[in-house]
Amino acid sequence: EAGSCTFARVKFRVPEIASRHDFSNTIYIDPSANANGDGSLDSPLNTLDITFQSDTAYLIKAGTVWENRLSKVFANTYIGSYGEGNMPVLYKGLTIKGGSHDVTFDGIYVTKDGSSSYDKLLAFHSNTSNITFAYSKILGRIGSFGYPFYVSKDHSENMVLYRSEIGNSREDSLQVTLPGAMIVSNYIHNTAPCGDTIQMEWGGIDDLYIANNYIDRSNSYGKFNLLLKGGDPPSKGIVVEYNTFARENTSGSGDNCSGGAAVQWFVRDENLLSRNLFIMGTGASAIQSYPGYAYHDYPYGIRDNHFIGHAGLYNFDYMLEPYLVFSTMAEYQTYLSENGLEAYGCTISPDTFWD
Repeated sequence: EAGSCTFARVKFRVPEIASRHDFSNTIYIDPSANANGDGSLDSPLNTLDITFQSDTAYLIKAGTVWENRLSKVFANTYIGSYGEGNMPVLYKGLTIKGGSHDVTFDGIYVTKDGSSSYDKLLAFHSNTSNITFAYSKILGRIGSFGYPFYVSKDHSENMVLYRSEIGNSREDSLQVTLPGAMIVSNYIHNTAPCGDTIQMEWGGIDDLYIANNYIDRSNSYGKFNLLLKGGDPPSKGIVVEYNTFARENTSGSGDNCSGGAAVQWFVRDENLLSRNLFIMGTGASAIQSYPGYAYHDYPYGIRDNHFIGHAGLYNFDYMLEPYLVFSTMAEYQTYLSENGLEAYGCTISPDTFWD
């Protein structure tokens, strides 16, 4: 379990994740094998440069590394691991090509050295649907350029990101701009001088669910833990609940990215930002908006959040009650204990969040 981010009494939606046992066929792959076998457990393939078949689970040997970029069409496919050891690594990233659908990546480590600002460690092409990442790591290397996780809304829909870690030290960590996404119980972090932890850039992004995540931009300055733009047409059906927005030690400025906010809420009504925990340092607003993108004078849907440090707003005249502000984490913990309540979000540090 992901530390105190799994609550006994807090109710949030949990996605259904496919298992290798849901597929009729199984093929084993060991990139470290000297010879290419027939795909059985005793004689695994030694390459991922294959055509991925439907109704098939592909299991990559734990502790191995695939040195090339994996760029394929996946349809009704499961990619997981077998054996003991660390997650298998896709060392030069992953591209999910157009036409892919109903694919689950379970326990896979995706990384890459980015060479330019728009280099994508993990990229979705157009016309993809029902793509799931669970129990995985998607991490940009220290100092490397590019986006770890980039999904375009162009003719794509329905993505699940569950119980995974996504992080970056340059650029944004997670760019997801497609309808029907579920982002649940993840550790998503960013230490880039001018990068967002989660960025959702365009309008028309309906039915987006973000819950029970630790969304961290501590120990860096500027930009946003979560940026949601309303756009045209306006997005609707967005629910953001039971998350921690960690923003301690964020004073300072640089790269034209001074200030910033935990959440930049550009969406209009019919959306909900509620029951989240904001851990705030100095030099940043808790929630920010701009006229023309949100009803800044009447913040529909922003209610019943908990704040540690401060609940500073920018371009909102006020916040809907109830909401509570605590000076310190100790004060918050005392309040919870005395009232027999669970925290709205995680109260643990990121280094203990991910197992």
